[in-house]
Amino acid sequence: MGGASQAELAARGGPSVSVLSKIETGARAYGDRVITKLEDVLGWERGSVQAILDGGEAQLKASAPPPAGAVYPEVVGDDPFFRYIWDYPGAEVGREEREYVVLRAKLRRLELGKQHGVRPAADPPQRRVDQG
Repeated sequence: MGGASQAELAARGGPSVSVLSKIETGARAYGDRVITKLEDVLGWERGSVQAILDGGEAQLKASAPPPAGAVYPEVVGDDPFFRYIWDYPGAEVGREEREYVVLRAKLRRLELGKQHGVRPAADPPQRRVDQG
């Protein structure tokens, strides 16, 4: 979640590891108190968790701008959520590990979108062409 492990988020004041696991897997829905706590620890605007579940993107709080002069790889692009993962201050990992986390987050977003019947913006509807 957000480039941090569940244990790191819990240690920073977020929901417990058990709750975070259930949120990630969609095993259980949680109320505003838990979701607000998660958004706060991730530095996200209110409503970002629901936006992700609806196939959208998290919005970083204005107080958490990307580092000046940051250059992001193609896998990150202009997506603020993926930039947050890439720039996460506690992540002392190499480029390959960060790319893996971003790709995993993209895959999870696609999976959640399919569960909720949302098509990704980059995936235009397929038109059926009659061959006759």
